[in-house]
Amino acid sequence: MWFPRLPSDRVLRARPVEAPFALVQTQANAERLFCLNPRAEAEGLHRGMALADARIYCPALLTAPADPGRDGRFLAALRRWATRYCPWVGIDGADGLVLDVTGATHLHGGEAMMLADMRARAARAGLALRLGLADSRGGAWALARFGEGVAPAGEPLAALGPLPVAALRLEPEMVTAEVPPPPPEGDLIPLDPPPTAPSPPPAEAQGDAGDLIPLQPVAIPVP
Repeated sequence: MWFPRLPSDRVLRARPVEAPFALVQTQANAERLFCLNPRAEAEGLHRGMALADARIYCPALLTAPADPGRDGRFLAALRRWATRYCPWVGIDGADGLVLDVTGATHLHGGEAMMLADMRARAARAGLALRLGLADSRGGAWALARFGEGVAPAGEPLAALGPLPVAALRLEPEMVTAEVPPPPPEGDLIPLDPPPTAPSPPPAEAQGDAGDLIPLQPVAIPVP
């Protein structure tokens, strides 16, 4: 489970607004946007943007101070709520949960129905939610943040292959360039044909040491 707007959703659940809204946090002696609602993003604003610049682009922007402590307590409450789906639920970063649903999906009608129920409950609570389901924790993390969906059991590349490099959980500064599209199937690891032993020359072309040093016939006397 990934809650991409957890901080702003938490605040707007108590005081809904219909205008562009953002939480602001002081970073490096400057006020910057910390988390935005969809209306603010539609105005071209983004996380990390200086508040002064954001007000130029969007004079109607409403703001409130960010409170990471309350965000953490809210995420802990969501962790307890998520135990309705499985016994083991852990906190993943500042805005995510990881669930081990092994052996539990059938209790909710299968994977598809369980994910649909998660989305519906989050929507009723006013929370943006993205989901990923895979055999591995890393695969589920990547799908929730960059693709959303289910990776087929035993065939994760079918869903994970098209995702960007950032899905590898690299540090942001390491993702510095666009990766070219993958080559066609079969060209990922091009192999030269295996070496073969040279064919022997035709019988008439074969020689021996005598071809290198011509020998003269020698008569052997008979006693």
